[in-house]
Amino acid sequence: MPDILSAYLIVIRSLGYLLVAVGSYYFIREVIRRMHAENQLRNSFTLIEEWVRDRTADLEQANKSLNHEIAIRRNIETLLRESDVQPGG
Repeated sequence: MPDILSAYLIVIRSLGYLLVAVGSYYFIREVIRRMHAENQLRNSFTLIEEWVRDRTADLEQANKSLNHEIAIRRNIETLLRESDVQPGG
């Protein structure tokens, strides 16, 4: 009878090791999957930050150009007003 009990204990212990091994495998797989997901997310953030920097630079340049155009038009308006005020203009 002790031999059967010993055999059962060996089987139970072996199953326990197997369950631990399988559980460890799935845990490690999940950790690796999350690490990949975090990497992809980090890369996406970097890409978005680059897009925002580029777009901001474009908008700043457009704003500069528009302000320059506004200044030119205001100067022209001022010159036109002054030419209307002068006698003989």
